[in-house]
Amino acid sequence: MKISILLFSAALLCAQSAKVDVISNAEMQRMEKKISGQKIGSESLARYSNSSMQLTRRETSGVVELHQNKADIFYVRAGEATLVEGGTVNHPKTTAPHEIRGESITGGSRHALGAGDLVHIPAGVPHQLLLAPGKTFTYIAFKIDQ
Repeated sequence: MKISILLFSAALLCAQSAKVDVISNAEMQRMEKKISGQKIGSESLARYSNSSMQLTRRETSGVVELHQNKADIFYVRAGEATLVEGGTVNHPKTTAPHEIRGESITGGSRHALGAGDLVHIPAGVPHQLLLAPGKTFTYIAFKIDQ
């Protein structure tokens, strides 16, 4: 079922494009090597009129993010992290139009994530990825305009 959701999500992302994009696992592994060693490294995989895909590798926790006009879909390639979602953003700051960042979340739900997991975060839902010391987490983020 997870793979069918991922394929459906990818189809939604590419619906606006007349071009077929194929990004091989070998290419993503090359990109992972390129961003290895960075606390938070990211490589764009593709951009379309209403969406984008990026490969991200983390060696540290992230800040809270709240995208007012974009949904996120994460497909975990490797590693483990805790996703905190929902609740209230502590010390929110607008960093760009429709983008809010914060230090932490009060009252959110926690979810353990690992390789093969698929996550959908609707627009307007605060979220944060937390990593234990010494852990890494690699995932593909699909960002879809709402």
